Amino acid sequence: MGGEAGARLCQRLGLSVSPDTLLRLLYGMSVPPDSHPRIIGIDDWAYRKGHRYGTIICDLECRQPVALLPDRAVDTVVAWLRQHPEIQVIARDRAGSYAEAARQGCPQALQVADRWHLLHNLSDLVKRLLDRCPAPVLETDAPAATEGPDMSPSTVFREPTARKREMAEHIRRLSQEGLGKRAIARALSISRNTVRKYLQADPRPYSRPRRSTLLSPYEADIEALLAEGKKGPFILQRLREKGYRGSRSTLSAYLARVRRERYSKHHDSPVRVQRRPGRREMARLLRQPEDAYTDEQRRMWTAWAQDQPWLAEARELIQSFEAMVRRREADRLVAWLKQAEHSSVAEIRSFARSIRQDVEAVEQALRLPWSNGQVEGQIHRLKMLKRQMYGRAGFDLLRIRVLARI
Repeated sequence: MGGEAGARLCQRLGLSVSPDTLLRLLYGMSVPPDSHPRIIGIDDWAYRKGHRYGTIICDLECRQPVALLPDRAVDTVVAWLRQHPEIQVIARDRAGSYAEAARQGCPQALQVADRWHLLHNLSDLVKRLLDRCPAPVLETDAPAATEGPDMSPSTVFREPTARKREMAEHIRRLSQEGLGKRAIARALSISRNTVRKYLQADPRPYSRPRRSTLLSPYEADIEALLAEGKKGPFILQRLREKGYRGSRSTLSAYLARVRRERYSKHHDSPVRVQRRPGRREMARLLRQPEDAYTDEQRRMWTAWAQDQPWLAEARELIQSFEAMVRRREADRLVAWLKQAEHSSVAEIRSFARSIRQDVEAVEQALRLPWSNGQVEGQIHRLKMLKRQMYGRAGFDLLRIRVLARI
């Protein structure tokens, strides 16, 4: 633990030691000797996100960090790589600095792009397409108000939920068939007290008044103003004059419910409301196969692609790239790039150019099993160690704790 926290723990263990002594012992610990990794993963980590970064290098075969560098400058990484000519594979993200460092410091090694980052880049492409072509406004049926008691705030009554009614009917039916409370409880996996409660309850639908709301004293005024054709802002102003202290949204929700009830009572057709689907819904349309669409998704896609024929082309290329990465079909990469580079969609062409610039590493990502997943795990551990030391430890102490695995 080190420092103050370590000293407090030592006191509980019966050891008398100061925080400075613990830190001095940590600084004096020997880091494991530099190994000779053949396959490494490299990524950056943040001293302070958006301002200052370091570099972590992991042995992917031994599954442990082998180096912690104070920055992510190309020269720093090149100097470390040149000390390890035995490296054969370098897994990295798609940042250009690490690609250049690998070319200079270890030209004999194969570079492998991280597959997660490839799919993350694809998600960024989908976001750019959504920025260019927002979701259409769709009309849907609003849930109709059910017939029943008056819905004014102080006279609202509610029945038990359908699930409770079904449970009560089922218990009464089993009891009429001759089963005892214990047998019913065992059959339905409920307690005997629950069975007894349902059997003793009145089988008729019950109701209970909902507690009064801030609008309860003003129901008559609201009804009168609605009958005169007044709108929400005017009604709110009148209620304020009469002492109403509730929010505008509370009144708006109540007025909307009243209007839905009145409309449903005088019209047989369902109420139509408009909504704009969210970005996640639209992104799912681009990345999900069409044969897996629901009826609602098909309607959304038809409305969206009706005036945008290029969306079908973009969807096909996006889905084929994602399938190629997930199935690791490296032989399809060249053909996909040729098709994407001649696409009518500018965002697709830009994405293809970025893949072309790093095509060798992308191809190796689809051929080799290595990725940067475990490097990300080591970065999470590094962040945990930093937080243990309240972010105040210097690089030397952090390096010792990460590499010595303490």
